[in-house]
Amino acid sequence: MSKGLGDLRGFKRLLDRKEAELVQGLRRRGDIAIEQSPDQIDELQQSATLELAVQNLSRGHSLLRDVRAALQRIQDGSFGACLQCQRAINSKRLAAVPWAPLCIECQEAADDVDESSGSPLPIGRDQADGPQDDLRVVHRDRVAA
Repeated sequence: MSKGLGDLRGFKRLLDRKEAELVQGLRRRGDIAIEQSPDQIDELQQSATLELAVQNLSRGHSLLRDVRAALQRIQDGSFGACLQCQRAINSKRLAAVPWAPLCIECQEAADDVDESSGSPLPIGRDQADGPQDDLRVVHRDRVAA
């Protein structure tokens, strides 16, 4: 979808700032450390803190991929078009979530599929992101990329 030049510049500036913020946050991985403690309660607390830090790191990495994919869509001229149905993404949605790859209808459908199956969303990340870092978080019986 073709957005106005001023709109694209504004979205690009916003996305560039978000990317820098996320990169800076992901560089601070000092929260993730494994410490031995003689006290079992302390170990449980540290384990819960570690799990939360790993989840936050994973979420931040995923958001960074989404932001970079949106920047790529600006560059290739497809920003603002839903990756699923190719219709225009509502401008209010883009204003709220400029890295959104799907229109609200397709996002809701994908969320419904995700909730019912428990599997990752099939939204064509491989085409949108280009090369991806191989960050995988192993948690219990589940592997999330």
